[in-house]
This record gives sequence, C-alpha cells and structure tokens, in this order.
Amino acid sequence: MLALAGFIGSAIAVFTVMRVDRENASSHRAEQSLQQAHDELEARVVERTAELANTNEALRVENAERKQTENALRASEKKFQDLFESSRDAIETLEPSSWKFTSGNPAAVKMFRARNEEELTSLGPSDLSPERQPDGRASGEKAKEMMETAIREGSHYFEWMHRRIGGEEFPTTVLLSRMQSAERMFLQATVRDITERKRVEEALQERAKLAALEADVGTALTRGGTFAEMLRLCSEAIVRHLDGAFARIWTLNEREKMLELQASAGRYTHLNGPHGRVPVGKFKIGLIAEERKPHLTNQVVGDPRVGDQEWAKREGMVAFAGYPLLVEDRLVGVVAMFACHTLTDTTLQALASISNNIAVGIERKRAEEALRASQQIIEEIINAIPVR
Repeated sequence: MLALAGFIGSAIAVFTVMRVDRENASSHRAEQSLQQAHDELEARVVERTAELANTNEALRVENAERKQTENALRASEKKFQDLFESSRDAIETLEPSSWKFTSGNPAAVKMFRARNEEELTSLGPSDLSPERQPDGRASGEKAKEMMETAIREGSHYFEWMHRRIGGEEFPTTVLLSRMQSAERMFLQATVRDITERKRVEEALQERAKLAALEADVGTALTRGGTFAEMLRLCSEAIVRHLDGAFARIWTLNEREKMLELQASAGRYTHLNGPHGRVPVGKFKIGLIAEERKPHLTNQVVGDPRVGDQEWAKREGMVAFAGYPLLVEDRLVGVVAMFACHTLTDTTLQALASISNNIAVGIERKRAEEALRASQQIIEEIINAIPVR
C-alpha cells in the first residue's frame, strides 16, 4: 500500500511538473506573440506617424501655396480694379444673353454722360449708338456681328459711332475682348473717343483736296483752249474736289449789265434757262455782282436770298457760296456753288482764293481774245491796202 501510494504521489508530481512546463511554454509563446504584436503595432504607429507627418507637411505646403495664390489673386484683382477705376479709356463689361452692360468705370460714366454706373448698366450697346453706323448698317445688327467676332476670335478691334445719353454722336475705337472667369464668360469693351483724331484727319484730307483743287484750276486757266472750255474745267474741278452739288460761273456783259452763264458742272450742266442771263442786282447772283461781296450760308433752307425753298428742301441743299469775280475792284463775273453738306471756313477761304484766280484768268483770256481780234483787224486793213 505504501509503495502504491508512493508511486501515485510520484506520478502526480511528474504530471504536475509536466503540466506546469506546458503552461510555462504556452505562456512563453503567448508572451512572444504579444511582444511580436506589440512590436508590429509600434512599427505601424511609427509608420503611420511618419505618414501623418508627411501628410501634415503636404497640407501645410498646400495651404501656404493656396494662401499665396489667394494673395496673388487678391493683388491681381486689386490691380485690375485700380486700373479699371483709373483708366482714361472707358471700360465696360457685357454678359450674355441680354448683352447689357454689367459694369462701367468712371471714364465710361463720364464719356456717355451717365449720372452714375447704375444708369450706365441699365443700358446696352444699341442704347448708346445712333440708329445707323456711317456705313449705313443698322447699329443693332452690326453690334451683334462685332460681339460674335470677338467671342469667336478672342478679341476684335474696330471703329464705332457712339451716342451719349444726351444724344450727341461721337466717333470711337472699340476693343472687345473675350474674358473667362471660373463662373462665366463675358466681354470687356475698351472704348476711346477719337473725335480729335478724326478732326485732324479730316483737316488733312480737306487741305489735300483744296491743294488738288487749286492745282486743277491753275491748270485749266493756263492751258490752251477756248474761253468756255477753260471755265467748264474750273467748274468741274470745284464740284469734284469740294463734293459740290453743282457749280456755275457767269461773266459780266458790261454793255447790257447782264451776267451770262458760261459754265455749269455737277447736277445741272445746261447753260440756258432762267439762270442763263441774270441782270446785275437781281436774284442772289445779281446781288453778289452788285454788292461785290460774297454770299455764304450753311443754311440754304431758310435763306431769304434762295428763292425756291421747295427746290432746296427737295434736293437736300445745305450750303451755298457765291463770290464776285474781281480784278482790281473791277467786276468780271460771279462764281457760285451749292452743296448738300456744310462748308468749313477752310473750304470757303480756298473758294475765295480760286475765285481771284478765275477772275484773273477771265481777264487774261479776254485780253488774249481782244489782242487776237485787234491783230485780225490790223491784218485785214493791211490786206485791204492796194499794192502799187
């Protein structure tokens, strides 16, 4: 019994030891797994921390760049706004589909005589344009074409006749530029008043025309030809270079005190009729001869010296200029021109100058004819003397 009890006790002891060893081994393995998991977690934490650090750095850089971009954009917008506000050129913006003005700088408000920007942006291009452009096209139709070209090409530069709110028309240049923002497309119009430039151009063109007129009249007066041909060329030059409706030249018949029409060019070229012979002191032509003073007007309709007012209205006559042809205060004729446009002071001065040249030319031509007639008489007398 004692031996059996000893054996059982030893077996229990061995089993206990083995069980403890197994538990210790299992615990060791668990500790190793736990340590491995801990190490892996630590590695992931380190890796994730590094990733977060990199992400934070990227976000910091991105935020810095965005802030820099925003600052640059604000600076650009401020610069644009400063330029917009301070520009001497009128700047306006337009947007589809109404194509009304959506903004206008102070120069635009001033140019179009608006009370403020609000009044300007209540209008569109057709409201600030005459019914038709100088080429005869309807402003609304042509404005649409100009905008379509700017949208298609990116920009479009052209001349345009504008009209202020009060009704005054004035010439401009317009640069339409297509603009694109994040939200919309619109057009920016930069408008420049070129009234002074046009005035200078027109003055230069006028001087060129007058120089050509003087040259052609000078050639007509000095070239060979008949008396009637000389005056016809002079009247044609007046109409051609001054855009006259018609021009006429009369010479004085001193014996009868009668002005006789020698040349007529333009709309009327006939030499007969009521104006073929005008008594000195009668009608506007005869009064010019009698008073020996020019008669000048840019208001033919309403001029008391223009008798046929219905004719003047019907034919669209606007201006008349008539000059006595004088040589040393001696009357030799009258030159006159009607026009369907106003005559400038420069044009009237040129007409006065060529009137003097025509008067001298008439006198010289008459002297030449008188000399030829005298020579012919002398030759006839000589030929009539009997030869002994």
